[in-house]
Amino acid sequence: MTDPVVLRRKFVEAAEATKAFAQFLSEVQLGGWASRLNNLLEYLANEDAKGALHLQQTFRFGGPGSLSDVMIERQQEFDHLWGAQSRTMSNLRLYIEYGTDRASKVETR
Repeated sequence: MTDPVVLRRKFVEAAEATKAFAQFLSEVQLGGWASRLNNLLEYLANEDAKGALHLQQTFRFGGPGSLSDVMIERQQEFDHLWGAQSRTMSNLRLYIEYGTDRASKVETR
């Protein structure tokens, strides 16, 4: 069973990290990826876990043409924000599926 307060916190943390990463991707001219993350933000804002987690799983994070192929001047910031976004989404999934409450608050900038 999930605690609604903890679940709400998980959605907020995931939304904050996703928003920060989407803004960064827009700044570095990766608008296609930013758009995908902005779609994810809509699910998070509506606290639609099923939709958010499904959409996150459809993103290509590895392999040719994926986000892991990105090499930019601000690589360290890219890696940090991507990691924060991935961790908060994983923590949301873990809490919903298993009731595991991992601390996920991370600096997004």
